[in-house]
Order: sequence, then structure tokens, then C-alpha cells
Amino acid sequence: MRKIAFFGGTFDPPHRGHLTIARAAVERFALDRVLFAPAAVQPVKAEAVQASFVDRYAMVCLATQHDPRFLPSLIDAPRSENGIPQPNYTVETLARLRAWFATQQAEVHLYALMGADSWLSIAAWREPEKLLAQSDWIIAGRPGFALDDVPAALPKPLQGRCAFDNASNQFLLQREDGAPIRIAVMAELNEDVSATALREALAAGAEIGELIPPAVADYIRKRRLYLECK
Repeated sequence: MRKIAFFGGTFDPPHRGHLTIARAAVERFALDRVLFAPAAVQPVKAEAVQASFVDRYAMVCLATQHDPRFLPSLIDAPRSENGIPQPNYTVETLARLRAWFATQQAEVHLYALMGADSWLSIAAWREPEKLLAQSDWIIAGRPGFALDDVPAALPKPLQGRCAFDNASNQFLLQREDGAPIRIAVMAELNEDVSATALREALAAGAEIGELIPPAVADYIRKRRLYLECK
């Protein structure tokens, strides 16, 4: 059975933190692939996306090009109804992934990979109980994030069904049918790279060092992205 992780987000731009999270997940959970899927319209993102989807997907391709375990994905590409852009809901994206694997008759253990900052807002995501049941979950820690934050972030009806399992060193969230959803935390990670701060630094012409892969930095310069970052 192949182990595949869905890694969604704006990737505006993709940076060292994203790659560090993906590498750590691959190594710890013996993943075969990590799907880097920039979202065209992320519903719960408070700030506006600065770069276009085409540019963000191109940057993801450049950022992941040297690791065959990383695969850029268009599953969250722009879609519209009656000419109106539609948000990319992760609950729908994961359901489409599962359905596609089924059509391929592929045996896949699906994970969803995210940073702790995203997990803290999980209760506000669309259909959170249905969403959580679509896959197992891997959460990358950030400074100030504690294990107690994992159940506390869940919708209140689910908090009492989530407990830490010492044997597996992960949380188990019991679904209504009794099957467990596994939630693992990579607490050792403390990546604190902010895409917002990176965009502001790029707009100001400041030095960003190793925070962005060189190929991505070249692309940003050539396309003159983030020059009017607010």
C-alpha cells in the first residue's frame, strides 16, 4: 500500500518551511509521495493571495523539482460556476482524491499534512467532521504549539472523542462508526517562516537568504512578483 500525503495551501510563495515539513513527514511516516497542491481560492485564509494561481503553481514546481517524492498537483486549480470563482474546500478535494484513487484501483493510505497554524482553525473549515474522516492527519509543530492544542482545536462535539494514545504516540479520534482517525504531531518541528513576512521582505528588496529556494527566488525576480505587497 502506498502512503500519500496531501499538502494544500496558498504557497504564496513556497518556502523553506514548506519543504522542511514535507521532508520530515516523508522520513517519519515513510511516505511515498507528498502532493503539493496550491489552492486557487482558500476560504479560511484571512489575507488576500498576492500571486496568481499560475505563478504559485509554477513556483511549487520549481521548489519541488529536486525531490522525486514531491509532486505538484493541480487538484485545487481554479474552478467556477456560471463564471463565478468557487472556493476550494479541502473536504471536497480529499473526497475527489479518494475517488480518483478508487478508479485507479490504487491501494493508498491517505494523509493530510498541514502546519499547526492551519490546524488551529480546523473547526471553522467546511464540514469539519466529514473532512477529518477523509484521511489521517499529520500536523507540523510551530513555536508555541502544544499537544493539548490538538483536541482543543476540534469542533466541540468531537473534543471528547479525541485522546492521546501512548502506544502509537499520536491522537486517536473516534468516528461515529468507531473507526479511529489518526492525528500525528511532528512536535520537534519549530519552523516559523512567515509567508507574509517573506512577501514584505521581497517588496522591500531585503535579503531573504535561504528562506526561499534559489529557483523560486529567480522566478519571483523575473516575474516581478510581490513588488506591491501590502
